Amino acid sequence: MNEIMSEKRNGKGAHVSQEQLLDTESRRGRKPTLANQGKLKRYNLVLPEDLYKGIQKIAENQHMMVIEVLRKFIKLGILAADIAQDPGSKLIIRETGKMDREILLL
Repeated sequence: MNEIMSEKRNGKGAHVSQEQLLDTESRRGRKPTLANQGKLKRYNLVLPEDLYKGIQKIAENQHMMVIEVLRKFIKLGILAADIAQDPGSKLIIRETGKMDREILLL
């Protein structure tokens, strides 16, 4: 049985089985998304309201949960950071009718 470690402020963790978490999520009417993800880590994130509203709007437009959007953004950020490590690679944004933009990670 997979377990999820929830970090508390005192540094000690509370173990919750993946099945318990999935059951809680489905009782709340949320789509269970943890089935095959292995070990998970919890991180509390505080965002400015305007940033959160922007993410929430994207989630609504894509028919997704905010956490799913955040996970996708994090994966995209990791990809961008990996690309930035290769001196011969560039990350380019190309929009119709606009000039190409190169994304630089400092």
